[in-house]
Amino acid sequence: MTEHSQEKRVKDPKEIYGRLRNRVLTAKRPRRINTPSEPTEAWGVLMDWGVVNGTVTVMSIIDGSASMYFSNGSGFIGGEGIAPVRAAAERAVAETRKIRLPQQPSREFPLPAPHGVNFYVSTDAGVYAIHTTDGDLRAVGHPLGKLEGAMQEIITQFRLWRGSGLRGKKQSKKPN
Repeated sequence: MTEHSQEKRVKDPKEIYGRLRNRVLTAKRPRRINTPSEPTEAWGVLMDWGVVNGTVTVMSIIDGSASMYFSNGSGFIGGEGIAPVRAAAERAVAETRKIRLPQQPSREFPLPAPHGVNFYVSTDAGVYAIHTTDGDLRAVGHPLGKLEGAMQEIITQFRLWRGSGLRGKKQSKKPN
């Protein structure tokens, strides 16, 4: 490998984060996922959570794929190989299918301010944006409360897996 090609591989963590996030937000439905019954039926959801020092992005697809990115460049990719993460990802999309979407898909995907929470719902008709705050989500009965809880469960399961000693080991795709 030449010195020049090594330099191209080293990227700014924020650039890596932005590219991964953009790739998810502009992706079409993967072929491995069945065609939804309606064009606006969710097959994926992304949550951007504005924290004091940046943004946490959690992505979930109906087949159990899940990733979590931090704007500092760290994160987890490939949660479908971790049974509890996969189950949490499937639950998150199931919760997404229960919410009312805006009338029109979004063409812009801004990051939230600190304490802001943006949900981006991927459908065959486009990506629908819903913006709120973490304070609003704490209100009892908030219409996005269960979805936010499901997305937080993905974070929890990634953290439990990281601390479990199973890191680097995939679990079976389907529970017995």
